Amino acid sequence: MNEVSLADQQAAKPLNKSLTAHGPEACASPVKKTIANQPRAREKIRPGAAQYSSKVSLPVEPVPVILTIDAEVAPHTSDWKRDRGRFAIDRDIFGITDRGERGLRYQLEVIEQHGLKAVVFLEALSTSVVGTDLLKELVTLVQLRGHEVALHIHTEWLPYLPRPLVGDRRGRYMHDFSEDDQRRIMDQGLENLSRAGAERVVAFRAGNAGASLETLRAALRSGIRIDSSYFAPFLNRSCRLPSHPEISQAIPLEGVIEIPITWFRDGLGRIRPAQLCACSVGEFEHLLGRAWTDGWRIITLLLHSFELVRRYSPERPQTVVRLHERRLLRLCQLLAANAEKFVSKTFGELDTENILADPQPSCLRSPLGQTIWRYLEQATGRVW
Repeated sequence: MNEVSLADQQAAKPLNKSLTAHGPEACASPVKKTIANQPRAREKIRPGAAQYSSKVSLPVEPVPVILTIDAEVAPHTSDWKRDRGRFAIDRDIFGITDRGERGLRYQLEVIEQHGLKAVVFLEALSTSVVGTDLLKELVTLVQLRGHEVALHIHTEWLPYLPRPLVGDRRGRYMHDFSEDDQRRIMDQGLENLSRAGAERVVAFRAGNAGASLETLRAALRSGIRIDSSYFAPFLNRSCRLPSHPEISQAIPLEGVIEIPITWFRDGLGRIRPAQLCACSVGEFEHLLGRAWTDGWRIITLLLHSFELVRRYSPERPQTVVRLHERRLLRLCQLLAANAEKFVSKTFGELDTENILADPQPSCLRSPLGQTIWRYLEQATGRVW
């Protein structure tokens, strides 16, 4: 396995000092909150200063941060029929390139090097098509390293099942199906995970963010207590979960706890997810700082197993997206360097009563300067 380069480690050193950066990535420095469940007071510090106020000495619980990885193979792009999924797993989940792996195994190694944990949403319906061996390999990889397995479903696999699961009904999203059908689909995914050796599965995420309230009711009937399908950029499109008002923190819905993927509005007012390919390091830094300052109960971050590679046609070798590789490294360094403020957890470790927020806090916002910086960074990343 390739290790993170020394140059990358040196480049990210400023993040190890504090949540404060100078220039386009600057954000206000938070201090410890004084009263439980109230926004934390802030004081100004010198630009670039690597220090926090020490006026408040009361202990504060760090904010739980859930690092989630969606690991999936799509039936229409992966060439899975070539060898019953082996090539597809190597390409889309392990991220094999001419510079080594940059997929799930590599991502978990980077996360572990910084003392963090991950929740891996494993797409499990495909197992009914390609067999259990590949899923068992992934479940073993995740659990032996101390991370958590969660259920991920892409309904695009339904037409390829050897025996119909929901008759001849088809759809790209979970909400294309009735509640009863959705329960059958989830139960099949859970059974596949169990056969592959998965321990207690507590969380679900719908493929393509295609969940609705019926999805949550089906999840409850299937014994799942946490859903994390809420994806604000897709609201009123593929994501049919409540959008008025928008949800930013954990909330009870239809008998389960809905934990949204963290999102924010950028300097142009556009909704952006807290996702590796969608945020600059400066935006991550700013969002984490604001969430701490505003007394947020939980932060949920997203990446995919294939997010560090450029995927081409199956015949063409993949290449590394170095911009995303560096973002992952620096995000992990940022969390590790601020362990008194953020704690890496899995869904199964959460005290769900302590993370519920009522009322919902106002959405996080990022300054225009950081939006412009991200555009420049993304443009550079297309050729770097």
